[in-house]
Amino acid sequence: MKQVLLKKGEVIVGEVPAPIIRDSSVLVQVAYSCISTGTEISGVTSSGQSLLQKALKEPDKVRKALNLARTQGISNTIATVKSKLDTASPLGYSCTGVVIDIGNTKNMKIGDRVACAGAGYANHAEIVCVPQNLVVKIPENLGFAQASSASLGLIGMQGVRRVAPNFGEVIAAIIKTKLSPFAIFGANYEDYSR
Repeated sequence: MKQVLLKKGEVIVGEVPAPIIRDSSVLVQVAYSCISTGTEISGVTSSGQSLLQKALKEPDKVRKALNLARTQGISNTIATVKSKLDTASPLGYSCTGVVIDIGNTKNMKIGDRVACAGAGYANHAEIVCVPQNLVVKIPENLGFAQASSASLGLIGMQGVRRVAPNFGEVIAAIIKTKLSPFAIFGANYEDYSR
């Protein structure tokens, strides 16, 4: 099957094996996949950086590599780091489609129209395997294209929940990203004032 992958700063469409169904998951034939430009362009940019640039940007990973070198040796550490750098990674975290198989899940059946969320699960691919807690049925009056951005709305609502306002409190939103309107919607949905 075809899947959009990120490898060394380049976005490619690769041929990969189709996922197999796992317990408590659903297999979904993807209809639409939402491209989140901010998140995904950031990933593409950092993927194309040199090893030194990455090390300067993420010192915690350098510490992990040093610890690995102490415990497993320099040769093994170099092989591990090189393997991670050479491996293509899937893009995407929000899609919609039709359930084509289920793995011991509740409230889902083959043929259900669903929205899927989660990096590493709801990828830009022809078929995805997603845990049931990251899948929701799409209402009949909502199309696949519109529902494919469900994850963006969830991120906005999570932002509101992390602020932990009380009912009736006023929330001020500084519109800085494309997700801000989703946060405002989330605040209204949760019955907070704007």
